[in-house]
Amino acid sequence: MFVVRLLFAASLGLGVDESYMVAAGRKLQLSYFDHPPIAWWMAWGIAHLTGSESAVVVRLPFVGLFALTTFLMYRATATLFDAEAGLWAAVVLNLIPVLGITAGTWVLPDGPLFAALLGVLCCLIHALRSHGRAAWGWWSATGACAGLALCSKYSAVLTLLGAGAFLATEPISRPWLRRPHPYAAVGIALVIFLPVLIWNAGHGWVSFLFQGGRAGGSLHPVGPILAVIGQAILLGDAIARRRETGRRVRVWLGGTAAFVAVAMVLVATDVRFNWLSGTVGDLPLGRDPSLDVVDWTALRTELGSRGLLDSPGLVVAALKWHEAGKVDYALGGRVPVICLCSDARQYGLIANPDDYAGADVLILAPRRSLAQIESQFGDRFDSVELIAPATIMHAERPAMELPLFIGHRLHQSAARDASGSQE
Repeated sequence: MFVVRLLFAASLGLGVDESYMVAAGRKLQLSYFDHPPIAWWMAWGIAHLTGSESAVVVRLPFVGLFALTTFLMYRATATLFDAEAGLWAAVVLNLIPVLGITAGTWVLPDGPLFAALLGVLCCLIHALRSHGRAAWGWWSATGACAGLALCSKYSAVLTLLGAGAFLATEPISRPWLRRPHPYAAVGIALVIFLPVLIWNAGHGWVSFLFQGGRAGGSLHPVGPILAVIGQAILLGDAIARRRETGRRVRVWLGGTAAFVAVAMVLVATDVRFNWLSGTVGDLPLGRDPSLDVVDWTALRTELGSRGLLDSPGLVVAALKWHEAGKVDYALGGRVPVICLCSDARQYGLIANPDDYAGADVLILAPRRSLAQIESQFGDRFDSVELIAPATIMHAERPAMELPLFIGHRLHQSAARDASGSQE
């Protein structure tokens, strides 16, 4: 599966979230606007180690980490049940697309999150069964894995709270709460999580507020109940099949594996060769379903051929955070990229438009007209000029036309002007 995942990783360009994390994460920090730092550090580290930001390179640590995730799933299940159960658990893990493909291949926080949480589970199982010095070792390892999980994705806290609830309600495990070991584990986790707290304290707790606002805005009382019921149905079906006969289970898993394999081949070959467009006829520009995982490298070539990337002091701007990520990744850091929007995410922290006041700005604005750009941003520039659009290519076919504008002499924002006038 490692080789299959590696081939799949090499066949796709970076998705919108991946491009954003790789490009906006070029500036190493203790933490980041959207998520804690581990996934960002992994992409940054491999890019600096190899000198490349190609898709297969920045995904390589995540592909390798999922091999560890698979092993930890096997070990945890085999310890609780038996080796055969561990094997099937590892197989099923790899056959679930959102786990085996997305988390197992792409530059996302979920990869390190799942590995760390399974590390917590494996260590906790041994910690609850250990005594003496061994107990201190396993509880310390549990805390270390918990800290790594928190440094991967904030949602880890929900699973860790569940582990605490288990200790409080399970009669055999409850006596551990009268011992110092679990509290030492919590302390270790908090020490590992400390860089995230320090970064947030220095940035107005912006990451916690952002993620907390997302959770608060989308929480529905029956949502968790429906999610649990849905998972119970799926797992119940799998368990029922497991109890029927081994042959039926193997047929079911074989069919699932075949379906996932065919789907991966179809997606990978379409991204690589764009055969879907040739099969159904030319698609309208911008309607290519695989465009999100096509790198905009043609943009760097086209802008370079026009001499735009060599213009002294030129800044490139996008109007959405994910478009800024695609553009920034495609340009390879050759020019500064800013985001002219209220939701700039990490770009709002590393590339403040006010820092480039007075510069000419190349604005890339999908599906926008000159009138719309002038209406929205006319007061930020002396003037705005429409220039010839760029074309994003997919397997040597035009896939999207990208309108381009030049904003002459960027003004400081009203907030910066007001603060400057008060000093």
